[in-house]
Amino acid sequence: MSAGVAMSAGGVRFAPTAGQLRAIARSVPGLTLPSFAVDAPAPSHPAPSHPAPDVSPAAVDPRLLLALGLQDVADGIVQTVSWSPGEVVRRTIAVSGVVAASIGRRDTSSAAVTEATAATEVTASFDVALIPAVRVATELRDTVPACAGGRRSSAPRDIGMVASRAIVEATRHGDPVLVEEVAADLWVEQQAAALLQGFRSRQSSGYRVRCFDGRSGRCIAGDDWFGSEHGWRRLLLGLPEPRLHAPTQQQLLDATLTLAEASDDQIRDSLTWLTATLLRVIAR
Repeated sequence: MSAGVAMSAGGVRFAPTAGQLRAIARSVPGLTLPSFAVDAPAPSHPAPSHPAPDVSPAAVDPRLLLALGLQDVADGIVQTVSWSPGEVVRRTIAVSGVVAASIGRRDTSSAAVTEATAATEVTASFDVALIPAVRVATELRDTVPACAGGRRSSAPRDIGMVASRAIVEATRHGDPVLVEEVAADLWVEQQAAALLQGFRSRQSSGYRVRCFDGRSGRCIAGDDWFGSEHGWRRLLLGLPEPRLHAPTQQQLLDATLTLAEASDDQIRDSLTWLTATLLRVIAR
């Protein structure tokens, strides 16, 4: 099987097709890939085709098999989703000892106009990389989408979930005085209320990251950033206690939102910190 391969000082990278990934998943016993790696979007105007034939594992580059198989035995997992106009990128990075493997999928959309219809066509491309574990932070930093206003930053502000819902409802009335009064009644800092109101504008870009202990499945750390014409905003949900499962309604009510304006550099610094936290936990 021939999958595009490129060597660099940072590791080895492959560019398999969707059909090749599905064929490998069918052919290698016990291999489980992320759902996004085996589910490709159906084209708007599909051409007659046949599924890629199963392949012998001996015919696949052993480095590609190692990168794909690492997902099942990883000590730590990093999952990211980023989006910007016309593009969504999903990525999973598995870390095991001194080596890491990244599987990514990039969905690119474009308008397709014919005499009869106007539709959006989605094209999926894939990449698989085998890299040293020390380069995980670099791999993550390179996936942050560009944001035109991503230079401003502010100190983080906390706001309770109940108070945030009240301010959102007040904001919908379009009366800034009402928002100030609601914030004052709930003992919410004006800066926190202003940051929350900033989410009213269209969020054209975003980046979500979660780090998991591969042995227990526990979420170790994570962050969410949303980009608009005003720059990046960080949104972090703080629950009262660590969890393995979905939070209860009471836990959500007791949760705290942390809001802040973030610069591009702060996001990349945060990704370095998240990676260091993951590596420290799985090294125990």
